[in-house]
Amino acid sequence: MNEAVNLSSGQIKGLKEEGIFKFLGIPYAMPPIGDLRWSAPQKVKPWSDVLQCTKFAPSCPQPPRCDVGEESEDCLYLNIWTSAKSVDDKLPVMVWIHGGGFTIGSSSIVDSENGMFELDGRHLAQKGVVLVTINYRLGPFGFLAHPALSAESENNVSGNYGLLDQIEALKWVQENISSFGGDKDNVTIFGESAGAYSVSILMISPLAKNLFHRAIAQSGSVIGAKYIFLQGVEKLKDAEKQGEKFAERLGMKKETNLLDNMREKTTKEILEAADFSEVLFSFSDNGTFYIPVVDGFVIPDDSRKLYKEGKQYDVSLIIGTCANEASKFIARSPDFDVGDYKEWIKVIFEKAADEILERYPAKNKEEARSSTRRLWTILAMVEPARFIAKSMQDKKNKAYLYRFSRIPKTKKAQELGAYHGVDIPYAFGNFTLAQGYEKADLELSKRIMNYWVNFAKKGNPNNSHLLNWPFYDGKTDINIEFGDEIELKEGLYKEECDFIEKIRNKIDNQI
Repeated sequence: MNEAVNLSSGQIKGLKEEGIFKFLGIPYAMPPIGDLRWSAPQKVKPWSDVLQCTKFAPSCPQPPRCDVGEESEDCLYLNIWTSAKSVDDKLPVMVWIHGGGFTIGSSSIVDSENGMFELDGRHLAQKGVVLVTINYRLGPFGFLAHPALSAESENNVSGNYGLLDQIEALKWVQENISSFGGDKDNVTIFGESAGAYSVSILMISPLAKNLFHRAIAQSGSVIGAKYIFLQGVEKLKDAEKQGEKFAERLGMKKETNLLDNMREKTTKEILEAADFSEVLFSFSDNGTFYIPVVDGFVIPDDSRKLYKEGKQYDVSLIIGTCANEASKFIARSPDFDVGDYKEWIKVIFEKAADEILERYPAKNKEEARSSTRRLWTILAMVEPARFIAKSMQDKKNKAYLYRFSRIPKTKKAQELGAYHGVDIPYAFGNFTLAQGYEKADLELSKRIMNYWVNFAKKGNPNNSHLLNWPFYDGKTDINIEFGDEIELKEGLYKEECDFIEKIRNKIDNQI
């Protein structure tokens, strides 16, 4: 290996640092601008000169919630770290899909507490994998549906462009990763939050067949999503109606050249018309969330139904959650009180609301917020993770269930506990003792990365130097806990998960 690599589209040149080759800002599709805005990604055109891939490319435009560097609709790029000595090494490949509610985030996001690139892949690459991170379209650029967009599509669908970007990136990996010493027949997709949600969708999407071979979902899944994105919709027809309202906010209705005029609008105008919720993951249905929808093409049917019927791909899976998933979001809603809580429950559960309120009461504001933290964590994260793990029991390849409960001595974790996303630095190893972490955190990170890399290599996270982590079996209900110690536990929130599963089944039977 060296800094110059030949791809199917041309030659690129990257950097070498600490024995790792790094290539940043590699285009995997045509820029989705002009006529390609709100279109399926197009294969990248070849270039003749050597393309310098030494810095991150722009992130998709988004609300100003985090530091993602430069932003542009020309955002379909990926990054690669590899320790391969030769193109013949055939190292396992890990492809990270970033989170952010399909609204914010980037492969180049900077950690707000430590100023480090959160998803720097060098530590994982040093353990013998080729690490890939990708950008994809977000918000109205990635998930806008509209009847006119569906009409111009050969598949009569619209929206889900961000998912199509992810699939195009995986196709690019299949075509090019051997040039970086990677094995195209051993690809693990992994991600957190919306990235984990994406992983669980790719496991049931017919368009992703044979593009990956293992999967890791950290704190998120398509099954729990409806309880997070109250401003989003699940079905294409509803999303198209949402898109019509978006067009009206742009000042358009049913004019002849509607799509041409929409595509002529500036990036700023699109963002201004998006009607984002003031609080990301708010506990109301105010504003708009642009999320994946069941379109019969990218997502063929209701996700819970597909997993229940065993229609997901037979690939090994790691899936898990953090102990205090909801704490970050309830903290963003300081005025959330009893009335808000009861309305939230009513919107989600309708006829089953009284059963939920009996188990998770709210006599005052403090109790309402406490019940929300507990219920949201179980409802949106833990029970869906257990459900998906259970659904893998009859497959040849199995699932491994985990819970992350370690609370580092960082300012944010001391305030919020093991909050949503606290595990990302441990999975990538991107933190130092100077930020409040301790030697115990470094050791935990080392072990988690070893589990993840072992899994990427052979579909099993174990080796002789780690606590043996058994695959998930609903009868024993064993999961591994990544806390102050790494230990095996039984029955992760079992009573509450059983209760939520019963409620979900009751609701499903009423539809």
